[in-house]
Amino acid sequence: MRRNLEGKLDGDGIKRGEFTEAGVTIIAPIVVGAATTPKAAPQSLKTLGGLPEETTSASITTSVVKKVENAAEIVPPNAAKENAADFYRQAGWQQSRIDQHLAGIDFTKPVDVITIPKGTEVIQYQVPGKPVGNYFAPPGTTASELGMNPAGRQPRTFTTIKDMQVLRSTASPAVDTWSNAGKSFQTQGGGTQYFAPNASDLKPKL
Repeated sequence: MRRNLEGKLDGDGIKRGEFTEAGVTIIAPIVVGAATTPKAAPQSLKTLGGLPEETTSASITTSVVKKVENAAEIVPPNAAKENAADFYRQAGWQQSRIDQHLAGIDFTKPVDVITIPKGTEVIQYQVPGKPVGNYFAPPGTTASELGMNPAGRQPRTFTTIKDMQVLRSTASPAVDTWSNAGKSFQTQGGGTQYFAPNASDLKPKL
């Protein structure tokens, strides 16, 4: 595996929609179908021999809404994995390469597509002399948190020159055997990582 810090309706009935939070546009899964608020029963549930008088349609409605909200927040790991794979495919990557990079994602954590605003600073851990890769991270994230051996790598700051759509995920812990030939390094994982299809959408900070 080589890790370099370098509406669509799917088969699971999950649709991606957009909303904005703290200046970042988030494309997140939403549940297909709208929740409808139950209408109050024309007769008392108590007189019908059903629920106690205290259990009104309002409390039932609250319960239904909470269930819908919770369902909207949960994306099955298999669906999240397929959504991530689809993002890599749209970037023109071959399946064999995609599989290697999917192995570096912790699918027990949220995976989504977001838009990072123009002018945002991110970092990339680079080996001097090597080209800019496709993976970036929020400033302050360590190389080990991103699943890499920090030896020989230097953090470099980049600034987005336009609004940039990225795949946001959490790096999985990994044994890095590729950074230094013949040496293994157990990484921590758990860091937020951004996969940017076009590294040209960023410029290094001087």
